[in-house]
Amino acid sequence: MGNVIKFLKKWWWLLLLPFLLLLKPFRFITNNWRSGSVGDNQLIDIADAVHNTMLDWGTKEDKLFELLSSLNAHNLKKVYRYFGVRNYGINGRSFGLGYQYDLFEWFGAELNRKEKAQMRELWAKTGMELNF
Repeated sequence: MGNVIKFLKKWWWLLLLPFLLLLKPFRFITNNWRSGSVGDNQLIDIADAVHNTMLDWGTKEDKLFELLSSLNAHNLKKVYRYFGVRNYGINGRSFGLGYQYDLFEWFGAELNRKEKAQMRELWAKTGMELNF
């Protein structure tokens, strides 16, 4: 009996192993939460929301920075990719003028000099060529 108690004192955590294996399906949730990772569907939604903040008359700059500032470099690159190339003009209609802008071109057209500097600082961690 004494050996069993000694064994349990030293190796008590082995009793938790079956319970940890039951939690395996939830591991991806906790890992994403800890790393600050965001799912692709959320990043697509963010790309659409970024577009909507610049779409109508008057860009909502505070909302734009709020959407992007918490993302890491990897997720910012994905937002750029999911934004793709979109029609630039009033309410997203170029009225036959053929303006097709990527995200950085939208920034260049919609932000003032100070906001562009802030946006460059935010995107610098991606290592992408910032042409706005």
